[in-house]
This record gives sequence, C-alpha cells and structure tokens, in this order.
Amino acid sequence: MKLSDVLDVLLKAEENALGMKIDADHEAETVKSEAHSVFEAEQEAALSKARAEARARVEAAGHAADVESLQISEQSKKVCEKMKANFAEHVPSIIAKLAEELAARHAAEGRG
Repeated sequence: MKLSDVLDVLLKAEENALGMKIDADHEAETVKSEAHSVFEAEQEAALSKARAEARARVEAAGHAADVESLQISEQSKKVCEKMKANFAEHVPSIIAKLAEELAARHAAEGRG
C-alpha cells in the first residue's frame, strides 16, 4: 500500500468522523430541545394544576365564609328576637313595680 493510499484512507476517515460528529451534535441538540419542550410542558401542567387547586381552595374558603356568615346572622337574629321577647314579657311587670314604688314614694312624701 502506498503512502498516498494511506493518506486517502485517513482523510476519508477524518471526513467520515467529522460528519458523524456533526450528526451527533445535531441529534444531541434535537434531544436537548425535545427534553426542554417536555420539561416546559410538564412545568406548565403542574402550574395549571396548582392554580386550579388554589382556585378551588379559595372558592371553598369563600363558600365556607359565606355559610358561617349566614349562620352568625341567623344566630344573631334569634338572640335579638329572644331579647325582644324577654323584654316584652318583663316590661309590664317592671313598669307596674316602678309605678307602685313611685306611687308609694309620692304617698309617703304627701304624708311627710
């Protein structure tokens, strides 16, 4: 084998290796790009899920607050009605008692 034949084989091998390196670099860039796209899609899906969960929790908390507010309002109405009923029940006897005391005081002052 001649030196020129050996050099031809080496040059072809170098060209072939350079082509393989370029192909490998291109494939690596494609894999990297695809992996990045998959990662971004997974991140967006996770963020969407987290947003939906947060929205659901906020809505549930708002609903619970509304229910509790309604319960407090109803309870306050019941307490107010009970106070009015107690007042209406006891006022006549209190007025009568005060009237008796005033009448007694006036009667005592009139004698005194």
